[in-house]
Amino acid sequence: MLGRLTSNHFVGRVGELAELELASREASAGRPALVLLGGDSGVGKTRLVGEFVQRLDDATVLRGESVEQGDQGDGELPYAPLLSALRPLVRERHPVFGELSQASRSQLAMLIPGLSDGTASEPRDDPPGQLRLFEALLELIELLAEGGPVVLILEDMHWADRSTRTFTTFLARRR
Repeated sequence: MLGRLTSNHFVGRVGELAELELASREASAGRPALVLLGGDSGVGKTRLVGEFVQRLDDATVLRGESVEQGDQGDGELPYAPLLSALRPLVRERHPVFGELSQASRSQLAMLIPGLSDGTASEPRDDPPGQLRLFEALLELIELLAEGGPVVLILEDMHWADRSTRTFTTFLARRR
């Protein structure tokens, strides 16, 4: 019987870890950074990211995963990795939501269960509606960053829906 070998010791990927730590130092100094980490399945990307997160000091870590959709044609789950990244903030009733502008809070309430006061509607895919949502997400991240570095980790982006990929491009260009 073959099993998977795991270790508590982090071996290899020293260069990649150094790049992640450099990006973190840049962000701590007020210079946003973007890191794209790629590789074949099973090469240790998740382990590398986990090791990086463990080494972070006073950073807010938002970590979400894309959902494999398969070929069923059932449609996409819009913003799934962003929802899973933000869900812990909502669960802990993070004070940042109280600092948001009313417009941004309303936009985010359409996306994030638990923020709504019962009056939110569904997110709109039209360009102006999507831009308002993106600006609200950006405001949320900027407010979080006032308290220290924010690390947004979106895993398995090859499975991400079009809306998440568009937001990621928007965020990279704005930051």
